[in-house]
Amino acid sequence: MDHIYKNIHGYSDNLIAAYENFIKNNNKSHLKIVEVGVYLGRSASYLAVELYNKNISFDLHLVDNNWDKIGRKEFYSSQHQSRFEKIMWLYDRVVNVDEEGRLMVAVSRKLMYFDKKEDFANVRKENFKFIDEVTQNFKYFSDKVIFHQMDSKETSEKFDDNSVDLICLDANHEYESISADIKYWYPKLKYGGWIIGDDYCDQRGNGVKKAVIENFKDFWLIDNNGTIQKGDEKLSNGAWFLQKN
Repeated sequence: MDHIYKNIHGYSDNLIAAYENFIKNNNKSHLKIVEVGVYLGRSASYLAVELYNKNISFDLHLVDNNWDKIGRKEFYSSQHQSRFEKIMWLYDRVVNVDEEGRLMVAVSRKLMYFDKKEDFANVRKENFKFIDEVTQNFKYFSDKVIFHQMDSKETSEKFDDNSVDLICLDANHEYESISADIKYWYPKLKYGGWIIGDDYCDQRGNGVKKAVIENFKDFWLIDNNGTIQKGDEKLSNGAWFLQKN
């Protein structure tokens, strides 16, 4: 199955590298997985397709209490190739290209417009519900993906301790929130299982870094190139991960 994650709006290259590293080290034929903080499912889509292609069966639980929000897509057809390339470079974190080669902007946390709309033709806008979009992104895995549109604590109470093979925490990055998520979910992880989180140090502060250092003595960092380093307070890039033992 071809990957579609690059067509899904999101910021998850470090997580994708972390998932790739997990799969490389996995020796199980079936996995129970939880991702907390899914948005539209970019990283989870990569994981689902990659596991499917490697004939690894899985149950993927996606947890997010923000799927009731409304977003907007805007489609453009480029008239000037040079302008098209420039815009793709300037807005590479918010722009995707659809199957027909049109620019697509997924508007979520803030509105994003191009400076010169006259450079484009056939502008089309459409609103979408996040839950509808994320469901569509996993339409080929309806028997493997379970959606939990509720908060992290409430969902964690549905899982037995020591029952999950892989947990990814990528919801609210404030210190109090990520600390609480670790408290809720780490007991659910099997011994030998992996826990992963993104944005060890993001632009909004050091909440993730502080929570990880306080809760775990030993952990690792991986960047979007797949480079792995032992985690410590001085480093500030990548997704964090560790194996429970």
